[in-house]
Amino acid sequence: MNLSAFVEKIVDIINILIPFVVGLTVFVLTFGIFRYISMRGSEDAVKRAKDLVLYGVIAVFVALSVWGIVTIIKTTVFPS
Repeated sequence: MNLSAFVEKIVDIINILIPFVVGLTVFVLTFGIFRYISMRGSEDAVKRAKDLVLYGVIAVFVALSVWGIVTIIKTTVFPS
């Protein structure tokens, strides 16, 4: 197996995993939003819900960025 075939396999695995990861992070983001709306009384619960929303947004950004960077590297270094 040469380097090009190895990179293709890695990219294929990442292309399968990224939609699952993005879906999971969107679920966490949505869950955090619902917790923020429902926890209006407790200051500590509101802070935890805000943190959950923030972490969800960051996770979605990181997952999509990794997907884009891997695709850019694949198409520039190993064009088909």
